[in-house]
Amino acid sequence: IMSGNQSGLQQYTDALLRRPSNYAVVQRVKDAVVDQLRDASGARPSVDTNEPDVRVNVHMMEAAVTVAIDLSGDSLHQRGYRREGRSAPLKENLAAAMLLRSDWPALAAEGGALIDPMCGSGTILIEAALIASNMPSAFYREEFGFFKWMDFEPLLWRQLKKEAFQFQRDPEGEIVGFDMNQNTITKAKANAKFAKLHHDIEFRQQEFSQSKKPFEEGLIVMNPPYGERMKKQNMDDFYKMVGDTLKTEYDGFNAYIISSDLNAIKNIGLRTSEKNILYNGALECRYNKYELYEGSRKTANEE
Repeated sequence: IMSGNQSGLQQYTDALLRRPSNYAVVQRVKDAVVDQLRDASGARPSVDTNEPDVRVNVHMMEAAVTVAIDLSGDSLHQRGYRREGRSAPLKENLAAAMLLRSDWPALAAEGGALIDPMCGSGTILIEAALIASNMPSAFYREEFGFFKWMDFEPLLWRQLKKEAFQFQRDPEGEIVGFDMNQNTITKAKANAKFAKLHHDIEFRQQEFSQSKKPFEEGLIVMNPPYGERMKKQNMDDFYKMVGDTLKTEYDGFNAYIISSDLNAIKNIGLRTSEKNILYNGALECRYNKYELYEGSRKTANEE
């Protein structure tokens, strides 16, 4: 526009005018569904816009349009166990992805231990317990979109869940979470109870900087405060404390830390043995691995 390219501006404007708005697409699909149901039943249907019986998804990509009946209802990352917690917790599917990337399934099968020293609402711990117990991630979720389909068979669904339950096992290793706030621990315990995993997870009120390793070796997966959850001036010192505590108290462990503050995470001060890029919603995050050992890396490698 500033260069005076009026022909280019006109083409762009014309393209915008030709592109249907989201509202126009929603209205067209809604009108089609209502017309079909009215023709079939003789009455116009009413819809609860907050909790509809059936959801219709429409996806447009250039000239292709896909219209689909929604299978899941609410997003599948919503497992159904998280009833308590802070306003911006880690999404359940991201927590599961972090655990998979850290090779927790293999470690859990061998009876290994896991610690989340800043557990918050307990999402990482609960996902770890789900993996260790071989439990389907949404096993205790109460609602799915297909429950209201006309050909849904509740008896068959109950049978499938019964068969899945037979493959579950008791976790052999320890799963432990710390948090400095007792109210947060109480909420995390409530979430674990909703998931029926409260007997498999140990929660402790404990400030990380004052903690000692409860096992000789194991895995640490943590989501420390970053961005909106901590004032910027405190961030560097906080991450330095995390690195110092890991170095002095947790030799023998592998630690995985996620953060969207790419500058603050450098203050951990430990050599990164693996770097990953993950997204927490729209936030691009670094998910780094740190191999913790006593003394120098050369000595650790020789041992």
